[in-house]
Amino acid sequence: MMPKSAMKHPVYVNRATQEDLETLALVGEKLAVRILEERSARGPYRSADDLTKRVKGIGPRIIEQNKSRLRFD
Repeated sequence: MMPKSAMKHPVYVNRATQEDLETLALVGEKLAVRILEERSARGPYRSADDLTKRVKGIGPRIIEQNKSRLRFD
């Protein structure tokens, strides 16, 4: 498996699988599952800010390290 730092493809948060989300820096299994559960319960995320507000454990550091890869369309 390629290290997370070597993966540069975009991650479309609103259709990503758990495995896709786990390729993001600082996102492990538990956080990926939380993102999926919140998306399933309340619908798609509108932005990085929306993701931060809705998912416990997603903060500015995670957004900053992944901003070039996160997509919300």
